[in-house]
Order: sequence, then structure tokens, then C-alpha cells
Amino acid sequence: MIAGALATVARLSVSYATERRQFGRPIAAFQAVQQHLVAIAQDASLAGAAAEGAARSPGPFEIAAAKTVASRAALTATRAAHQVHGAMGMTQEYRLHHFSRRLWAWRSEFGDEQRWASRLGGALHAAGAEQLYPVITGGSAAI
Repeated sequence: MIAGALATVARLSVSYATERRQFGRPIAAFQAVQQHLVAIAQDASLAGAAAEGAARSPGPFEIAAAKTVASRAALTATRAAHQVHGAMGMTQEYRLHHFSRRLWAWRSEFGDEQRWASRLGGALHAAGAEQLYPVITGGSAAI
């Protein structure tokens, strides 16, 4: 759900930035806005890839990693999206705030990124230093 909502937030942000004009040109032409748009797209892509990986191989490591990545992306992408949209992003008429509020809620459901990162770190610590690379490359099969 987080990955899908982030993809929509990315589309909304790009669409808004290309339509909204300031100083005679679209705000998407400004480098600062472009940086926010890239950050949103990166977060959406990363969360999508993590979710797909966890769906393909639903082991505890993959699920924990996907939740960690998606929760973090929900926070950073919505911050960037609201920078692009400004106050418009929270108005009742515009859809961004619906996605943002859901992303913020989903981020905390079943534990936020700190909780899942702690679980991952604990599992890796328990497995031992020699298992670090095999877990990173092989996931749950190595733990």
C-alpha cells in the first residue's frame, strides 16, 4: 500500500510541478524543485522494489527490510512532495493530503522504521559477523 501511494504521490508532484508556473516558467524548471521530484521518485521506486522483493521471497528478513525501507520512504517522500506543492498540498480540494495522511498512518502501523531496523540489526547481530554478507545477498535463507 505504501509503495502504491508513493507512486501516486510522485505522479501528482510531477504533474503539479509541470503545470504550476512561477516567474514565467513551470516550477519544475527550478533546480530545487527538480531535486525534490527526484527524491520522491527515488523513494517510490525503492519502496516498490522492496515490496516486490518481499512478495517474491516472503521471508522474515525480506519483509522486515521492505517495511523499513517503505516506512522511511513514506516520511521522506511526503516531506519532499509538500515542499513541491507548498500549502496547496494540504488543501481540502487537492488529493495530496489524502495520500500523505494515509502514508503517515501506514508508516506507524505494525511498527515504524526504527522498530524494524532494530529487529533486522538484532537478527544480524545474533547470526554473527560472518553471516552479514550472506544475509545481505541471500536474505532469510542465510539466517
